[in-house]
Amino acid sequence: MNRCPYCFTPSAPDRVAFMCQGDCPTEVDTETTRQLGFSVNGRRVTTAYVGAAGRPATVACDGCRKPTQAMVCPACHLQLPSGWLDHQTVSVVMTGAKASGKSVYVAVAVQQLTLLVEHLGGVCLPFNSSTKRLYEENYLGPLRNGQVLETTRAANPTEGRLLPAPLVFEIVVGGVRQLLVVRDVPGENLEDSAFNPALLSFASRADALLFLVDPLRIQEIKHITRGSLPEPEALGEDPMSVLNNISRLLGAQTGGGRHPIPIGLVLSKFDVLQEMRKAEHPVWAPVMRNRGAAFQRDPSMKTLAFDPNDATLLSEEINAMLAKLNARGLLNLLDNTFSHVRVFAVSALGHHTYGDRLHTSGIAPFRVLDPLKWAMDGARW
Repeated sequence: MNRCPYCFTPSAPDRVAFMCQGDCPTEVDTETTRQLGFSVNGRRVTTAYVGAAGRPATVACDGCRKPTQAMVCPACHLQLPSGWLDHQTVSVVMTGAKASGKSVYVAVAVQQLTLLVEHLGGVCLPFNSSTKRLYEENYLGPLRNGQVLETTRAANPTEGRLLPAPLVFEIVVGGVRQLLVVRDVPGENLEDSAFNPALLSFASRADALLFLVDPLRIQEIKHITRGSLPEPEALGEDPMSVLNNISRLLGAQTGGGRHPIPIGLVLSKFDVLQEMRKAEHPVWAPVMRNRGAAFQRDPSMKTLAFDPNDATLLSEEINAMLAKLNARGLLNLLDNTFSHVRVFAVSALGHHTYGDRLHTSGIAPFRVLDPLKWAMDGARW
């Protein structure tokens, strides 16, 4: 399926839309304004139908009758990248509290995906110059300099701060071409009960949501690891509070009930839990030293295919672990809020950080590709 990279509305097989490039006057475009959260002017949008000759590349504007090639999304009226409708897309929305590790996850997961695809004889590249610049400057650049990524700045459209632009990566393996679209939503906005639901409407149309949870927000884990890890400089809001707010934001689009969109609970910074094997805890040290557990191995760099058997085993292990850590309430809330939930455990960095600097051992990713493989496989249960 092909979706708009901005609002995630599926493209219609029988029609396309173009914005006037001629003499029509500009006026407030209510659809773009609703999508971006502030008043936006645009020209007339003309709908063209796909006929026997295929999809038109140029149409005459309904207003001024001048030709136009500016293809736009019929729903939000934002201009589509050249050749966009020729590709299948997978759309993923990163959610979670502030400082839960969303941006770090995106930075490292895309790098791992690129390495895996190249190993399989393919390529994974930024689809456009905007993605290349944003990814290099805001995601990959700081890590290359040994720095921790800064918290993504909260969006405030009325002050000119928009939600981060979509990151779009083109993946080609074995002749199969696919676009991965990632929307990284600032945790501060997801923690804000007054955030405008219309600005997050795209999330209800994504192929999958990934909800990242910092293990140190779970009190039992924080207690067990106290003294063995540096105290974090910042922790986001309680995950259950953030999840409730996400449910509210999505609820405005679904009319209540359990949300049908697939969601992956991603226990980020899993290296924090792996540190528990070093603590002389009578319960958790033996558990975390179990070499046969799925959470002790990482097969994700072997194939691009999603392994449901391995994922189910890991999910059951993490479910049991969270239940023992008195975090069953979070799983219950997910199950009662969404109709399709999977549980993952990842570590983007592999080690704890020192203030704003990475660990001296460098980056050692663990299972970061599992959630993306799940999304690209159709986010099936």
